[in-house]
Amino acid sequence: MKDEQKKKSDVNTKIIAGKKVKVATQSEVITSSEKVSKQYNEALENLKDR
Repeated sequence: MKDEQKKKSDVNTKIIAGKKVKVATQSEVITSSEKVSKQYNEALENLKDR
Protein backbone atom coordinates (compact mmCIF):
# COMPACT_ATOMS: atom_id res chain seq x y z
CA MET A 1 0.00 0.00 0.00
CA LYS A 2 2.88 2.37 0.76
CA ASP A 3 4.13 1.97 -2.82
CA GLU A 4 0.66 2.93 -4.08
CA GLN A 5 0.65 6.09 -1.96
CA LYS A 6 4.19 6.93 -3.08
CA LYS A 7 3.10 6.65 -6.73
CA LYS A 8 0.18 9.01 -6.10
CA SER A 9 2.42 11.61 -4.45
CA ASP A 10 4.95 11.26 -7.30
CA VAL A 11 2.15 11.83 -9.82
CA ASN A 12 0.97 14.90 -7.91
CA THR A 13 4.53 16.26 -7.88
CA LYS A 14 4.83 15.76 -11.65
CA ILE A 15 1.49 17.47 -12.24
CA ILE A 16 2.71 20.46 -10.23
CA ALA A 17 5.97 20.42 -12.19
CA GLY A 18 4.18 21.16 -15.47
CA LYS A 19 1.31 20.45 -17.82
CA LYS A 20 3.49 18.55 -20.31
CA VAL A 21 4.33 16.03 -17.59
CA LYS A 22 0.64 15.72 -16.68
CA VAL A 23 -0.02 13.92 -19.97
CA ALA A 24 2.52 11.25 -19.04
CA THR A 25 1.11 10.89 -15.53
CA GLN A 26 -2.41 10.32 -16.87
CA SER A 27 -1.20 7.30 -18.83
CA GLU A 28 0.66 6.10 -15.72
CA VAL A 29 -2.53 6.34 -13.70
CA ILE A 30 -4.42 4.34 -16.35
CA THR A 31 -1.67 1.70 -16.29
CA SER A 32 -1.79 1.39 -12.50
CA SER A 33 -5.60 1.11 -12.50
CA GLU A 34 -5.33 -1.62 -15.16
CA LYS A 35 -2.87 -3.49 -12.92
CA VAL A 36 -5.28 -3.20 -9.99
CA SER A 37 -8.22 -4.53 -12.00
CA LYS A 38 -6.04 -7.35 -13.33
CA GLN A 39 -5.01 -8.29 -9.78
CA TYR A 40 -8.67 -8.12 -8.72
CA ASN A 41 -9.71 -10.46 -11.54
CA GLU A 42 -6.89 -12.87 -10.69
CA ALA A 43 -8.02 -12.87 -7.05
CA LEU A 44 -11.57 -13.72 -8.14
CA GLU A 45 -10.26 -16.58 -10.28
CA ASN A 46 -8.26 -17.90 -7.33
CA LEU A 47 -11.39 -17.85 -5.16
CA LYS A 48 -13.34 -19.75 -7.83
CA ASP A 49 -10.62 -22.44 -7.94
CA ARG A 50 -11.10 -23.14 -4.22
